[in-house]
Amino acid sequence: MCGRWFGLGGWLNVMDILNNVVGWHKGEERICVLNGELDMLARGLYVRMVAEYRDGVKTLKRAKKIEANPENLNVPEEEIEGVSVEGSVGVRQIVVKNAGHHVRNDVQREKAAALRRWIEQL
Repeated sequence: MCGRWFGLGGWLNVMDILNNVVGWHKGEERICVLNGELDMLARGLYVRMVAEYRDGVKTLKRAKKIEANPENLNVPEEEIEGVSVEGSVGVRQIVVKNAGHHVRNDVQREKAAALRRWIEQL
């Protein structure tokens, strides 16, 4: 899903994606960005993605297309050693410490289980 941010074309529009996401009324995070802390390939990409998705959620709220309060779209997360989880405005970012671009192939792949917790809350 990163083609737009890499500049490979405009085929991924944040608002098009968000307009097709359902379940906002549950008050949970509906978007998740998972990345490795040591990812040299897409270093600033993830920060921009999270910011654009959060801005998009706020835009949907202002347009009254979602009823949930985006400032309260946070799910408490248990601490997982070696993983940083931060969520707000309907978007969760999971950063696996000491992992590179291919988190699932790194030694820390079991830490990516934080993604499973996000999926379970859907």
